[in-house]
Amino acid sequence: MGPVEIMRVLDRYVIKTFAVNYIISLMVLLSVYVVLDLFFNFDEFVQNPRVPLAQVMHGIGIYYGSHLFLYFSQTSGVITLFAMLFTLARMQRNNELVAIVASGVSLYRIAGTVIGVGLALNALWWLNQECILPSMAPQLAQNHEATVLNQPYGVWFLRDRNGMLLSASQFDPARSQLRRLVVIQPGRENQSSRFLLADQAEWSGTTDSINRWQLKRGALMEPQADDQGGTQVETRPALLLESSLSPHDIALQQSSEWIQFLDSRRLMQIRDAGMCPSEWIDRALNNRFATPFVNMLILMIGLPFFLDRRPGGVVQRGGKCLLLCGACFMLAFASQNLSSSEYPTLVAWLPMIVLTPVVVISLDRMKT
Repeated sequence: MGPVEIMRVLDRYVIKTFAVNYIISLMVLLSVYVVLDLFFNFDEFVQNPRVPLAQVMHGIGIYYGSHLFLYFSQTSGVITLFAMLFTLARMQRNNELVAIVASGVSLYRIAGTVIGVGLALNALWWLNQECILPSMAPQLAQNHEATVLNQPYGVWFLRDRNGMLLSASQFDPARSQLRRLVVIQPGRENQSSRFLLADQAEWSGTTDSINRWQLKRGALMEPQADDQGGTQVETRPALLLESSLSPHDIALQQSSEWIQFLDSRRLMQIRDAGMCPSEWIDRALNNRFATPFVNMLILMIGLPFFLDRRPGGVVQRGGKCLLLCGACFMLAFASQNLSSSEYPTLVAWLPMIVLTPVVVISLDRMKT
């Protein structure tokens, strides 16, 4: 067997071991996440004593079935780090790294394979963030109780791209209906705002990026100046409401963290349309692009603790790795949640600026 075949066998072994440890870490961390969330929020699922137990259990299954993808997005970097730690710790404990060095293979070769797997897993995170989460956004925007009850809830003062404010006492996302609707529309030049009232609005579809709502018992009230210099209100029937807000948009905006569920293209559209403060969108976009790089840097910071030809205890190495990488994750978490309207780009990329020199120094000091 030639050197090329040997390296292929070694790569397959490392990738297979990494994949097994990744799946185990994924299942364990997500299970812990679900159990803790259920433990602290179970009372929200059973707030209504009239709801049957079967409906409660069904709501719990739907809630966590969709939120598993969100939990994966939040813990992907930690899961990859644990998979790397278990993979290299096992090789270290079984003296496999010593055999690799004795055969003339540099441990940097193993590091390259681990980094390649880390890049592939970050691509999986990006796919989840850009494709899966946006498709499940309405479910993710609901709280625990709303998922179980599956009933309409109120929406208040939602702004569309034309400056219109929409409120409704009940919004039924399953049927795409609004009930007891109140809309404040900006008036024309030098005129007061107009008010639209309707008992019910039902979404009829989207045409040319405009969402159309069919109104039942709708009335448009528009102030008009009279001949005496006063104002009178002209009321006329209204059968249709045109808005940039779709049922999907309305469901999203009920959550204070709805921005994180959208894909990058949609975030840019919202920023250009002025539907949300631009600094919020800029921070979300910068965090979206910075997170994979930060996760890879933290993974590379943990590599030198195990890719070392010098003897040392696995538990001791693992403890040091977790302490340092845990501090790095805390820095990344604080940076992502730090509010800064003036420097959103700097705040989002601050962990990468800080961690890059640490990675260079750590990899340079590896004893291979």
